[in-house]
Amino acid sequence: MKIAALPLKQYKTERKTDYSAIILEGPHAEKEVNQIVAVCRHFSHRDLENLNCLYLGTSEYNIAEYLGHYFKEVIALDVDESALRINRRFSLHDNIRYVCCVDGNLSIDDSTIDVVICDRFYSRVDNPEELMYEIYRVLRYNGFCYFSAYNKLSLVERHLSIPFLAWLPGWAAEILMKLSGRKGKYNNKLLTLSKLRKLVDNFWRHDYVGLIRKNPLVFQTQDELCPKPSEAKSSGRLLKYIYPFLPLWIWVLTKKK
Repeated sequence: MKIAALPLKQYKTERKTDYSAIILEGPHAEKEVNQIVAVCRHFSHRDLENLNCLYLGTSEYNIAEYLGHYFKEVIALDVDESALRINRRFSLHDNIRYVCCVDGNLSIDDSTIDVVICDRFYSRVDNPEELMYEIYRVLRYNGFCYFSAYNKLSLVERHLSIPFLAWLPGWAAEILMKLSGRKGKYNNKLLTLSKLRKLVDNFWRHDYVGLIRKNPLVFQTQDELCPKPSEAKSSGRLLKYIYPFLPLWIWVLTKKK
């Protein structure tokens, strides 16, 4: 399954002077979108080209511009209005809407979204329970949510590459960041597997971890879920034992009726 990506050279050329205002890492974004689209196509019984999509958190990597190739309409939502203004100005697609989220409200009507993409986003909001409530509210009953989540028990924090950072309370995490030469506060609120399952309890969970590990080429993945070549033969048998300690989980969520 070969999935084309947005020509990065064209995107950089269009953005020129304002390109540095928003981080868009070409290889990172391309790999991310390839995996998201592959999972969505595998799960959906309808063509993505006929569906609308809500993408949550678009200011850090403007993945919405890539998703515009695959969905009928993309609503890209974030809390950073200044970043959204730049995205609107330099967007290459007329099927993408950039919307600012205010006070945790998605500002979208009930049961109007076919696909929600919540990609490693739950830990960046103050109230993940409210986030999941809002996803449930806007999602159609025949729609689904691509949901990926980092694990609090990962030895190395995935955003900052600092060992044991996610294990620590806030004050200790800030001290470790300073000792590592990093500025700012550590705001990610990662969860363990049991707490994450509780968070999505209002949804049916369709687990893609095993499928992706067995078929990395089909799902266009090169991330933390892929077993090392030396582990490939035994990874299936060991999965149930190592599952709570995987660095990342990928699920498709559907509404319980």
